[in-house]
Order: sequence, then C-alpha cells, then structure tokens
Amino acid sequence: MKIRHGFVSNSSSSSFILGFDRKPRSVAELHELLFGDMTHVEWCDMSFSTEKIADTIFNDLKRAKPLSVGKIIDEVESGYFEGMPDTWMDNNRLSDQLQKQFEESFPNCGGAWYKPDKITNTMAKRLAQKIRMAHDVENEEDRRATRAAAEKYTKDVVLPMMKGKKVYTLEYGDDINGAIEHGGVFFNIPSIQISHH
Repeated sequence: MKIRHGFVSNSSSSSFILGFDRKPRSVAELHELLFGDMTHVEWCDMSFSTEKIADTIFNDLKRAKPLSVGKIIDEVESGYFEGMPDTWMDNNRLSDQLQKQFEESFPNCGGAWYKPDKITNTMAKRLAQKIRMAHDVENEEDRRATRAAAEKYTKDVVLPMMKGKKVYTLEYGDDINGAIEHGGVFFNIPSIQISHH
C-alpha cells in the first residue's frame, strides 16, 4: 500500500486547472490517472481514501465544462500565481501619501478618510475624496497589471503544459476537499494550483 503525504497551506481554497486527454468516463478511470495503486492520502494527521477522493473529483468534473483561453486567464487572475504583481507591499503610492497627510492634518477625524459622507470639515472631505479617487486609479492600474501578468503566465506556463488537452477547473478547500487541495492529488496529470487567500 502506498500513501502520499500532503503539505499544509494557509489558503482558504485553491482552484486547479487540470488537463485531460478526454474527460474520464468512470471513477475507476480517474482513480487510475490520479493515484495508480495508491489507497490513501494523508493530510493534517488524517487519512483519506483515494477512492472517495476520486469519486468526489469525478462528480465535480462531470459538471465542469472545458475552458477557453480567456476563461483560463480569468481563472489564473482570480488567485495567486507565479509572476503576479505584488501591489500590496507598495506603501509609497499617492493614496498612501494622501492618507498620511489626512491623518496628520485632521486628527479629529480619526483617520476615517474612507467615510467622506460622515466628514463635516470641508477641507478634510475634499482630501478624503482625493484619496478615494487615487485609490480608484491605483486599483485600475493594479487590475490591468494583474490581467497582463495572468495573460503572460497563461501563455508561457499554462498553455504549453495543457497543449492538446481538454482543460477544466475545479475548486477545493476544507475537510476532504482540504486533502484534495493540499494532498498533491493532481501531481500525476497536467495541473496548476491557483491559491485563493
């Protein structure tokens, strides 16, 4: 009996982009593709039957439709992927500078720039609106940069891996799904994990 030991991540769920020559026609066929003669996957000090996991995935896969390139890009963009722009660590943006100015100039507002309708001081209200506008511009820039990076990752990594395959996506998180998410059950087929935090 072979047992695969998984790893633990702190993501709340993950999407898996999966490539098959054709959609498996039975649980047994899917089990053979994913596990061969393995009987259990261990995750978080628990053991999960590969037959039960294969049955869960098979039933989810029955409802899944093949993805177009655009849908693959959407799936990549929806979570963390290699080469994703790290916009959260940039603390030197215009909005950050304006927030600091707001907190220093209007300490009585308690830093509540994000509630401009509750601000009575006219100058503070104007500055809060500038912060919101700067955030909107930055969020759109981030969205475009993330989309461009997702397109590049799909072109450079996903499409070459999935060449000639029918591509599907499934999402897993807790309980038995946690074993699917973290137990490496898709290692034997072309697959990419996109973590959602």
